[in-house]
Amino acid sequence: MSWLDPRLIRQRPILDYRLRSYLEDSPVQGQDAHLGFIKEDLAFTTPVYQGEDEQWRFSSQASWLAMPNNATLPDSHKGVPQDLYDVRVGGGYGCKFEDGKVFGVNVTLGSASDRPFSGPGETAMSATAFMYWPHDDDSGWLTYLAGQTQLDGRSPYVFPGVGYYFTSEKLDALLGLPALWGAYKPTKEFTIQGLFIPSRVMVDATYTIHEGVRLFATYDWEWLNYILHDRTDQNDQFYYMEQRVYSGVEWDVAKNVELSVGLGYGFDRRFFQSTSPLFAERHDELSVDDGVMLFLKVHVKF
Repeated sequence: MSWLDPRLIRQRPILDYRLRSYLEDSPVQGQDAHLGFIKEDLAFTTPVYQGEDEQWRFSSQASWLAMPNNATLPDSHKGVPQDLYDVRVGGGYGCKFEDGKVFGVNVTLGSASDRPFSGPGETAMSATAFMYWPHDDDSGWLTYLAGQTQLDGRSPYVFPGVGYYFTSEKLDALLGLPALWGAYKPTKEFTIQGLFIPSRVMVDATYTIHEGVRLFATYDWEWLNYILHDRTDQNDQFYYMEQRVYSGVEWDVAKNVELSVGLGYGFDRRFFQSTSPLFAERHDELSVDDGVMLFLKVHVKF
């Protein structure tokens, strides 16, 4: 959502590391097979230039999903991938005009695949552009356009969005479609925020129990998609969907370092392939049993 923030807040370099791991391998439904799950994410963003009404920034992200398993996809009879990667690099630009309007754009080159950047069919260009029309100092209309295409020209899609953005002492929100986001702080100690976008639904609550120490509880429904190198249909994408709830504690272990540790439970876990972003037709679908997971995050501001 930071790419759609019209305030052009001055940024600091940020390094973010996250680990999510199931404590035990989970049985695969309908097969005499088990599947392990460890996902690591590393992201780095930094401002390149920040002026009074203009900013440039750089972003990069890499994730590794390790799934040691002996499961088989039911239709193609291929093995479930053991390792999946998602690597992205890009940048963004934002500027504020004299009449208060704000324009922003970000462009990313990336590859989410079992063999990232192995060819143009496994490499994608994505972009998001927005324009903000202020109503007053604290609110206005936000329109945006997002799209992505593989470099071989397959699987392109573009979708528009619109929303009303406003900020106040206790509530910040973007109310619209297909992105809906809000953060509400009824007291100094308590914050709740929610997010709905086409690939994620999340609700998170945080409560400060001591200076620099907070408890958190999160519901997260996420679906990841990858392009498999050996796919039969070039438009096929490989999806993993999961719902999870987890809670724990986060604390400021140093001036600019935040550490979060928690336990959770993952359910409604499934894999499938589809040529449609709306999952109209699925194949190679299989489900994995629920399980207990460990969550770890390290967040550093330089």
